[in-house]
Parts: sequence; structure tokens; C-alpha cells
Amino acid sequence: MDSFPPESDHPKLIASELQQKLDPKTYPESVLPEYLLRQKNGNLKNVYNYMLKTADDITIRNRLNVSYSNFHTWEHLHQFKTGREASEAFTPSTVQLFQNCFHMANECAQALRTSLRAKGLSSWARRVKLATDCWFQRPTSARQYHCIVMICCPDRCVIIDPVAYYYAIEVPVDTIWKSEASTYSYCYAAAGDSRFLVNVNNTNSYNVIDHPSTRDFLSYNDPFREVRGGFMGGIENLVFPTDGYRGGLPSNRSILVDSVWGREPKTDITYFPLRDGSGRFIVETCRIDIDIRAHSMWISAIPREWLDRKENSYFKRRLKDRNGYGTCEDNPEAHAVWQLELVTLTDIQNGFSKKTASYLEFMQELAEVLGLQRGELLRVANVVLGYWQEEERKKSKKNLKRKR
Repeated sequence: MDSFPPESDHPKLIASELQQKLDPKTYPESVLPEYLLRQKNGNLKNVYNYMLKTADDITIRNRLNVSYSNFHTWEHLHQFKTGREASEAFTPSTVQLFQNCFHMANECAQALRTSLRAKGLSSWARRVKLATDCWFQRPTSARQYHCIVMICCPDRCVIIDPVAYYYAIEVPVDTIWKSEASTYSYCYAAAGDSRFLVNVNNTNSYNVIDHPSTRDFLSYNDPFREVRGGFMGGIENLVFPTDGYRGGLPSNRSILVDSVWGREPKTDITYFPLRDGSGRFIVETCRIDIDIRAHSMWISAIPREWLDRKENSYFKRRLKDRNGYGTCEDNPEAHAVWQLELVTLTDIQNGFSKKTASYLEFMQELAEVLGLQRGELLRVANVVLGYWQEEERKKSKKNLKRKR
């Protein structure tokens, strides 16, 4: 039987492997500046405390005000022909309330830099990096990149990952951070003056750098590095190639919805306590998926304990006997799901069928009570309908040209 090194040795093994693979000349950002290495931790204690507290506040504020969505990035991007065109057309209002990991991380990075500068910590503001684990930053799928905020320090790394975790994350050097609430496990590994931040034990890892020494017992993504070209570079090189879908359709787009509860959930659902002394909790109350190819929309991860409350009996009663309603396969004890086929009239230009329109109105009512912005689900459904109608018009024009 193979004997593998204990997890406590993994950071050093990762650092050693990456140091051999990566030339500091081609990856200079891994080397910490000398002035930072010379400072003693005692002198940095107040800076670290302020930075972590501020990062905490920014992260939770982002989660309270913004919903994760890759539908809205597709909605914005699919109309453009190039990433440059898309990045130049962007305004903050474009994805103000619904953002993917890149937009959420960028917004948090900007807010943290502003706070640090206002505190007279401009040198630290410059160390706030909008980062990605996509090594060459040429992804062909959204699964091939993730974006976060990172501040690399000699003895720790401060991370904002607003998609995966509701608060800032602090990872001491040569340790691995884990949480049951996050699908990411972060390792901050040191080799000499270099520091590497990686996501470990990721079964969906997409790597460019080979890991010959550790591949038999450990998987980890390529190190996070600063997004090239800043915000516009990220749109052009990361987001547009994977969310624009020029010449094709995404199979599935998702929106995550949070709500604030005054009581702690009793079942196995995703939630975090608010650290404001209020005794309230931010709870992931549902996920809305749209399969544009299959003409289908469903609302899942609805907390069954929410449906069981007396004040929500109206929704439970109306859902009970509907086609497509049931429990979620991955968590049947805690979550419910309702899937709806988006049936249109025979002439798609005339819109949804009467029954579908009625069901969408109820789905909108349910989504709003669970925390989605007013009118947004119907707006999303109509955006998709408009896309189908436009595609049908294009097809009709092509057929007409062939006949001529």
C-alpha cells in the first residue's frame, strides 16, 4: 500500500514543486517585495486587523446587495462580436445587482483599495489583487477560471471569494484553509521569498502546470495570479470568451438568491450568521436555472423548512401537486425543486402559452418571497423569449433567401 505524506506537509510540497516549475522571471508576482519581507509581524498587526475587518465588511455587503448570476453576463455579452467591444461598452449599472465571480471580485477589490487609501495605507492598497487561477488567461469555458481578491503578505494571505464564502478568508502561511460552507480549500505555500495561493483537492481542476511529485495523492489548481489588463482585460480575456457564446447557446445559466432570516436554519442548507449582533442569518434560499437550449426553467434549493412554516402554506399548497415539483436529489431532506417547461405558442412571435405565462407569474411570486428582486424572474424569461424570437426571425429570413 502506498504511504502518502500527511496533509500538514502538503503546503511545503506544493511550494517546492511550484518553485521548480515556475521561473521568477516569468512569474515575478510570486516574489514578495523586500520592504514587506523586512517588516516584523508585530508592526503589521494593526494593518492586518484593519484589513481583515474591512475585507469582512465588504464581502458580506457584496453578498447582501448582489446575487451571483452568469445569466446576466450572457445577456450583456452575447450581443457583442468581440471582447474589446464588450469591455468598452460596460458601465457599472450593466451588472449592478447580478454578477459572476469576476464582477463580484472586481467590485470587492475596488472597495478594499478605496478603504485602505482612505486610511493612509496606499502601499497596501496597491497589494490588493484581482486574481484568477486560469494560468494563461485564455479559457474556453467558465469552468476553467475562478476570480477572487487576494492580498499576499509574508505570513498570511487575505482572500475575498464572495461567490464561495460570505466573509473574508485569512490563510496563515504553509496551512490549508477549509470550510464545510465552501467548495474551495485554499493553501498559502511559501518557498523562500515566493508565495503561492492555490485551491487544493479540487476534483474539477483545470491545470496547465504539471504536478509530477504530488499528482498521486494531491490535486490543486494553478496558482492564482493577477488578472492581466485589469478590469477591461478580464472582460476581454476571461468573461467574454466563456460567457459571450458567439455562434452558440449556453446549456444552462444560473442565479443564486439569498435572504436574511431572523432565526437559524434547522436543516442542512447554506447559511452564515451576520456578525452585527442582530442574531440574524444570511441564507441561500433558492437557485434559479435557465436552460436556453431546452426551453426550461427551474427553481431549486428551496428550503423545505421554509415551506413548512405556517406563513408559507400558500406556496406549499400551490406547489404540492404541480408537474415538475419534488425534492432535490442531492439534498432531499432539506431542499425542494420545481421545474417548468417554457412552452410557447405555435407562432413563437406571439409569446408564451397561456398556461406557461400563468405558471411564470406564480414562479415570480415565489422567487420574490425567497429574495429575488421584484419582477426579475419574468424579465429573465422574457429576455430568453426575445432571444428565441430573434433566432426564429433570422431562420425565416435565411429560408426565404434560399427559396429565391
